[in-house]
Amino acid sequence: MQRIDEQPQSRASTWALRLAVFCAALVVVTVAFHRLFTMPTPVALNLFALAFAGAGLALLLACVALYVTWGTGVRGGAAAIAAIAVSCGLLAWPAFFLPAVLSLPRLVDVSTDIVNPPPFTRLAVLRPKGANSPVWPGRKLAERQQAAYPDISPLYLARRPDDGLELALEALRRQKMTIVSETRDPAGGGLIEAVERTLVLGFADDLAVRVSPDAIGSRIDVRSASRYGRHDLGRNAERARRVLQQIVARAQATVPVTPGERVARARSNIAKGRGKDGKTQQVGSGRPASTSRAERSQTRRDRQRRQDPDE
Repeated sequence: MQRIDEQPQSRASTWALRLAVFCAALVVVTVAFHRLFTMPTPVALNLFALAFAGAGLALLLACVALYVTWGTGVRGGAAAIAAIAVSCGLLAWPAFFLPAVLSLPRLVDVSTDIVNPPPFTRLAVLRPKGANSPVWPGRKLAERQQAAYPDISPLYLARRPDDGLELALEALRRQKMTIVSETRDPAGGGLIEAVERTLVLGFADDLAVRVSPDAIGSRIDVRSASRYGRHDLGRNAERARRVLQQIVARAQATVPVTPGERVARARSNIAKGRGKDGKTQQVGSGRPASTSRAERSQTRRDRQRRQDPDE
């Protein structure tokens, strides 16, 4: 009678585990090289596709191996289970984005102005070969955007266009975006082009912010576009919202002080014993409470001379 530990090892389970581990290592290496060593994005996307396809094949082999080991008693059940675990872990990554792919429209370019969006000038030159076109996709995709994201609309500020441009620059810097170009319009406002990289993978997406004069003060339009891919998973709309919200926050935080508020603050400082320069004053003395060290020393010496007239 042959013992169980002398049963042969299932080749399917062995190769399933090897393939699953190889695909996991391929994903890790691709992420590291693309994020840290500027691997071309098309190469990284192809490697990701290869790794996920290999994970699917490893999962299929592991299921076959598990069925064979269960029916024939050969060894390899543990390897098959390990291969299933690794493969499912890899495939869970793209599966996580499946609801967004099914529920959101297929867009790679989003703008607050769907008729005359902010143009990509410098970024159009910097886009590598094989990237998505920097040209606005047209009315058909614009209608998809308007139906899916009706809140993506221009921002109007009661500020001069030059002030609006400075607010936009500050907002982009606070978002850790890389400013590629800044073009100022003689009539006021201008165009800002920037790049944002995703945190983990380091994919580059392009952004353009246009500030133009308006009857209210200034109008701000934002355009966000993915360089690669056929579906942005809603990231461009989310980025446009984030930038607009940051501009509004900066505008609210830097509201100019009105003359009435200046008078009220001056009266408050006087009531608290503070001068116009903010230094504390002694009430009734008319001089600052904090005198210099030299003046205090001279005062002490004069006092000692009056007390010791013999010196």
